[in-house]
Amino acid sequence: MADSVGQAVINALSQKGVKATNQVAKQAAVLTLQVPTFVEIETTAENQEVIDKAIAVRRNYLAGFPNYLGDKVNRIYGIRGASPEECSLRTDELKRLEDEVLKHLNNSKEELLRNAARQAYAMAMASTAPPNKWLVIGVIEGKEVIEGKEVISCLPGLIELKMIEPVIGEVPKSAVTIKVYGKTYRVNGQREFAGKLAEAITSAATRAAKKAASDTREEISGLKELETMTVADLLAEKQGRVFTTVPDVKNNDRFLPGGALLVESDGKNVKVLQAAGNFQRIMSEIAKAGRTVLVSSLSEEKLDLGKGLSEDVSRHRWILHAVLRRGIAEAQKEGARQGARQERVSKFQAEADTDREARATKATMSPLEGLATDATGSALIYLGRKPWIVTDRNNGRETPYFEVNFLFERNAEGKVCIVEYPERLEPLFGKRFSEPADPGERFEGLKYPLSSMLRTAYAYERAKADSAVEEAKKLELKAFTEGQTPEEPA
Repeated sequence: MADSVGQAVINALSQKGVKATNQVAKQAAVLTLQVPTFVEIETTAENQEVIDKAIAVRRNYLAGFPNYLGDKVNRIYGIRGASPEECSLRTDELKRLEDEVLKHLNNSKEELLRNAARQAYAMAMASTAPPNKWLVIGVIEGKEVIEGKEVISCLPGLIELKMIEPVIGEVPKSAVTIKVYGKTYRVNGQREFAGKLAEAITSAATRAAKKAASDTREEISGLKELETMTVADLLAEKQGRVFTTVPDVKNNDRFLPGGALLVESDGKNVKVLQAAGNFQRIMSEIAKAGRTVLVSSLSEEKLDLGKGLSEDVSRHRWILHAVLRRGIAEAQKEGARQGARQERVSKFQAEADTDREARATKATMSPLEGLATDATGSALIYLGRKPWIVTDRNNGRETPYFEVNFLFERNAEGKVCIVEYPERLEPLFGKRFSEPADPGERFEGLKYPLSSMLRTAYAYERAKADSAVEEAKKLELKAFTEGQTPEEPA
């Protein structure tokens, strides 16, 4: 019994010792410190002079890079816009230029330099873009259209570089946004830079739009010259070429493009020769396919396509029929407008002639006598059919005045003034020249526009008089050579 109790005590003490040992170990683990390894940090530069030199190199790069990159981008545009033969000869040069630009754009080591390069690239691409819609789209989206096909450019678009991004939903009012060819974009970056880039892109799109409009006008003018008959002749089933303009139409949610069209009729069928404007692509497709419609069908609102035609033939004929009817309707409206305008012009002209002739009866000397001599009296000054244009010096606005005439008078003292003019010319004269004034040499003593009017009238009257003298001499010489007069003219 005693041995059992003693063993129990020994076991209890042993267990207690184990717990104490574990407790000490736990405390030791908590108190252990993690000692970091010593690392030597290299000095950026030995002295401030080295740092200053490195900063100067960076600043020179940032200052010169815009012009450097602008030159490269401009040369790339030049090669791409050259003839196929020149492009082929300069392929290696183009590749080196593109690689040089990409090298700076992809400088991933330095964020400062990379951002500067991207901003300079964006400005260079927008500022030097030729006036071409598809090249402007290429600047934005990195796409180009070559021979009617869309291709991916080797150089990134501004969207890819995150310089701009398409607007989805609302944008903060403080954001800089632009709208180009129907799409809205947000321009990223500091506000000053974003504003400059937005202006450059907008200017590029505007230049392209003006060039396209100018090219279209020139092309339309060329088509107009090829016309040999009118729309009325076409409907009368005559043979020849007809030019007509077709307006764009928005029909509910559908947009029906228009433009200028030159068609040819053999008296029964009409076919497309050439087209310009928004519908040029589809009309060229119809012309190439040789589609025609009957002249007799143009008086019908709907075209009877018949049966057995392919989908392409049916579509082409339906489009051609609809376009021609719109063009004919526009030509008839324009004819009515021209008729009404001509009627108004004729009425105005008749009234102006009557008014001027009545004023001429009050003149006491001829216009040339009144303008070229110091004679006392009055003369009717008439500036002809061509309008007199007055330009506002404040805003540059031009105002035309038609059938300008007035009664001009010189008194005994040699001073001149306007004594009468048509009431409709009150905005031009406004009684400002009714007080006699010294005309000075070549009417320089008078105020504008009277001074300019009198000089113009003098030049016209002098040329007319000289022409009359020359014509009289020719008649005299003719009479002498034909034996009608005995004396040779001087």
